[in-house]
Amino acid sequence: MIPRIPYTMRYTLTHIKLAALLVLLPFLLLTSCQEQPKDLISEETYIDLLVEFELLNNLHETTEDTDSVLRKISMVYEHYNTTEEQFIRSHAHYQQDVQKQVQRHRTAVERLSQVQNEISNRRSPPKEKKDSD
Repeated sequence: MIPRIPYTMRYTLTHIKLAALLVLLPFLLLTSCQEQPKDLISEETYIDLLVEFELLNNLHETTEDTDSVLRKISMVYEHYNTTEEQFIRSHAHYQQDVQKQVQRHRTAVERLSQVQNEISNRRSPPKEKKDSD
């Protein structure tokens, strides 16, 4: 059973993870320059993960349920057969080429827009066709 985290500590834990990422990313960038990680995530999977994490970020902002979001993050890594460390190394590698990274983010935003449109279409009732008789 996962212990309940007091409400006041939820943001603290999220901030600690974000701070750890911010500390690790520059280190990983410096150590991985010019060298491609052996376990590099494919570009397509990397973009899929960016989309998934943005959706989970939005879920966290709306529900503030850190426990659920953390479980879902683990499920995403498992679904894509990767680890957080592998994602961080791949992220550091892909960020080295700024122009391509911008394009990857554009692709992710386009996919998020498609998801948003699909959700909107599910929510709106179908329009009735009028007979012209």
